[in-house]
Amino acid sequence: MMKTKLIPALVGAIVLSCVSLYAAEEGKIGFDIRFYDKTIYYVNRNDVNLKLTITNNSPATFNFKVADLRSYSIDFEVRTSANTFLPHSEKYMIEKRVNQPVLYRGVSIEPGEEYGFIVDLGQFADLGQPGLFTVQAIFYPDLIISKNVNPIRSNLLTLNMRPPVVSKEMEAVIEVETGKALEREAIAPDEVVKYTLNARQKSQWEKFFLYIDLEKLYTRDPSREARYKRMSQEERGVAIDRFRSDLMKEAIEQDVLLIPRSFEIVETEYKATSGTVKVLERFVYPDYTERKRFTYYLEKQDKYWIITDYDVENLGTE
Repeated sequence: MMKTKLIPALVGAIVLSCVSLYAAEEGKIGFDIRFYDKTIYYVNRNDVNLKLTITNNSPATFNFKVADLRSYSIDFEVRTSANTFLPHSEKYMIEKRVNQPVLYRGVSIEPGEEYGFIVDLGQFADLGQPGLFTVQAIFYPDLIISKNVNPIRSNLLTLNMRPPVVSKEMEAVIEVETGKALEREAIAPDEVVKYTLNARQKSQWEKFFLYIDLEKLYTRDPSREARYKRMSQEERGVAIDRFRSDLMKEAIEQDVLLIPRSFEIVETEYKATSGTVKVLERFVYPDYTERKRFTYYLEKQDKYWIITDYDVENLGTE
């Protein structure tokens, strides 16, 4: 009785294995890699995230295993322009040296379905040098440790790793190079002020202006406000653009443009749509350190807290 029950199970397992192997060997299992949220990559600065997608182009169910430690399911070959392989990362080597059980789960995808996940290439390959590389992923449906190793290779990607960032000036340039539009986030008023002051310390103007209402800042001066009210819509746009340019030249609003050596947020108060953040800022000169207390006024516009005005109080020197 036991033998008759085992035989169908055994036959089923053999058929299942053959289906997976046949599909892979016939090229009916697609394995594609692409950059996920592609940007300009710098050594020791960026994660090189890749999206891996397994597609079943066969007429049968494709069964495979996915290990919790992805290094047992996939590997990467990263070649230099001289056609030499980059070594594996230290993390990858440690995972392979440790004697531990390999936890995995079985996955089945039907004809026309796909299965995808994201990995950081730096977890597999040592990306500690700049250069132009080709990247290919290798997928092991039965895990790397299996005796039935029938890997499936992906398409090739070209990866350009630029030299590491060595200065704050280069950091500011990177924001422009990547082409990524800075986007506001729904953060608290004190975090908005902290973000803005950090940007000013690094002279990152796009970040500095991100949470500032330039129109409100422009019209805080009574004479400017009176002129602004008499302007047409087009003239107002020109005035705000000129105001922004003058701020970047540090020709106006000297107080808010001072670059603090350090700052400390001492008090935050806010209601549903308005708030204030008080900050103790220190400015270091050759013979003394000047202390000022800034009060930043914020309004909630849509879901974002925006700086609309400020006051400053001189606290003397130390």
